[in-house]
Amino acid sequence: MGMAVTTSVRRKALKARVQELLLEGKDSPLSPELYTQLNEWVENFRNPSVCAALSKSLPPLLKAEASKDPAIQEILDVSDLIPKISNWIIGGDGWGYDIGYGGLDHVIASGQDLNVLVLDTECYANTGGQKSKATPIGAVAKFATKGHEVEKKNLAEMAMDYGTVYVASVSMGANYDQTLKAFSEAEDYDGCSVIVAYSPCIEHKNLDAMTHTMQHQATVAASGYFPIYRYNPMLKRMGKNPFVLDTKKLTMGVDAVLDNEMRFGALKKRDADLYKKYRSELDAWVRERYSKYQRWAALGQEDISNGVPLTLLYGTETGTTEALAYRVAELARQRGYAVKVMECDEMDVSELPENKNLMVLCATTGEGTTPRTALHFTAQLQLAAKDNSNAHLLDGVQYGVFALGDSSYHHFCTAAKRIDDIFAQMGGQRTVAIGLGNDQDEDKYETAFEDWMPSYWKSVNAPEPVDDGSVPDSQFEVRELDSDEVVVAPYERIMPPQTIQLGLKKNDRLTPGVILPATTRGIFVICASNWRMVRIFPIFLVMSSTSTP
Repeated sequence: MGMAVTTSVRRKALKARVQELLLEGKDSPLSPELYTQLNEWVENFRNPSVCAALSKSLPPLLKAEASKDPAIQEILDVSDLIPKISNWIIGGDGWGYDIGYGGLDHVIASGQDLNVLVLDTECYANTGGQKSKATPIGAVAKFATKGHEVEKKNLAEMAMDYGTVYVASVSMGANYDQTLKAFSEAEDYDGCSVIVAYSPCIEHKNLDAMTHTMQHQATVAASGYFPIYRYNPMLKRMGKNPFVLDTKKLTMGVDAVLDNEMRFGALKKRDADLYKKYRSELDAWVRERYSKYQRWAALGQEDISNGVPLTLLYGTETGTTEALAYRVAELARQRGYAVKVMECDEMDVSELPENKNLMVLCATTGEGTTPRTALHFTAQLQLAAKDNSNAHLLDGVQYGVFALGDSSYHHFCTAAKRIDDIFAQMGGQRTVAIGLGNDQDEDKYETAFEDWMPSYWKSVNAPEPVDDGSVPDSQFEVRELDSDEVVVAPYERIMPPQTIQLGLKKNDRLTPGVILPATTRGIFVICASNWRMVRIFPIFLVMSSTSTP
C-alpha cells in the first residue's frame, strides 16, 4: 500500500508540473510534437495503454529539449512515472479472510487506487491444509476432522458494504470473459478494488486429481457454490444498478461439487448422518445466497412499460452479441416495447410458450460451436425437439433470429441456424428470415444487421420510434478545450520497438493495421474499435536479390 500511495502522490505532482508548463501556450519552449504528447498524457493520465505508449515516445523528446527549460529536465528526471502503474496486492484466503484481514480492511477503507486479488483455496493451502474462515461447512480439513461446522465468511460482501469499493467474484473456468472484464474494470476503477478468485487446490482432493480444474471451476459457479458477479460503484454514480450477477441461472446442485471433492466425501464415509446434515445446510445456504443476489441484480431493472412484451435472448462467447442485444433492447424500448433481456441459458424451454414475442441473437464460436451462454438452452431445445409431443409447443409464438459468424468457417452461423430450425419445428412462427451477420463483410455483422433489423420491425408491425424529447445516450464523447491555442502536431503512428509497418495488398481476416516485429515470426494486430481474438501465425517474407534487408 505504501508503494501505491507513493507512486500516486508522485504521479499527481508530475501531472501538476506538466500542466504548468502547458499553460504557457505559445510562450512555451516546447516543440509542437512534445507539446502535443505531453497534453495527450495529461488528458489520458489514467489510461494505461496510452501512458505506456507515451512512456516510450516522450523520454527521447524530453531529452532532446531538456536544455531549453529547467522544467523539461525536471520532467525527464521522473519520466519513470509516465506509465500508469498498476498496483496489485495478491494473497490467499488464509491471509485475506483470516490472519491478514485487519490490514486488508484498512487498505479497503483507505480509498486508495489499488487492487487486491484474493486467491480463494478455502483453506490454509501453503501450511498444510488447515481450516480457515473461508472453509465451507462440512469440509474436512486439519482442525476440522469432523467437518467445518459453520459457513464460510463472505469477504466480497463485506467489501461491498463500503459502497465505494469495486468487488468481483470470479471463477475463470466458468466464464473467461467475465474474469477478463473483472480485472479490466478493477484496473479502470479509480479507487480500491477487490477480486475474490476461486482457486482449485490439491487440499480439495478432487477425484480427477485436478486434471479437469477448469471444468470444476465451471461447476462451482453453475451450482451456486461459488457464484460469479461484479459490483461496480461507477454504475451507481451513473444511476444504474451497480450489481451484475454473472451466474445467470443455477443449472446443477451442490452435489456436483461435493461428489468430486474428497474433503466432503471423507466425512460421508466417516459419518453419513452428519454429512447429510451439513450437505442440507450448505445447499440451503447456497440457494438462499443466490436468491439474495438475484434480488440485488433485479433492482431498478423492472420494465414499467405497458407496451407489448418482447423477450430478447442472446448467446455470446466474447461479449459482442451481448452488447448488440442491449443495443437492440434500447431500440425496442423507443418503439414502446416492454423488453426483457436474458442470456439463452437463463430461459427454460418449458417457459418459451409464455413469451409470445421472441428475438434471438446468437453467435457461433469457431467451427460451428455453440457459445458458452447458449449451451444449456440449445441442449434443452435439441432434447425437446426429439419428443413428438412438442411439435406444437411454440404455437402462437412469433420469433426472429439474427446470427453472428464468419463465412470463412465451413459451419457458418450454425449455432443460430440450429435454434431457428428447432423453433420452426416446434410450431413457432418465423416472422422474418434469419439474419446472417458475417465478419467477412465490409462492416462485419453490422452490414447484414442494418438490413435485418428494419425487416424485423416491419414483419411484426412494430410502431414507429417515439420521440419524447429526451436526449438519447451519446454514441461518442465531445470534449471542450480550455484554450484555442493548442498546437496539433502531425499524426504519426506509435510503433513498438524493433518493428516495421507492412503494407497489405489483401486483408480477408484481420482488422487493418498489422505490425510485424522484425525479430519474430508473429503478428500484432491493432484494432481500431473492437477487441477481438486473433490466431497468431507465422509470416514469411520473400525478398529478391536486390532487396535491402
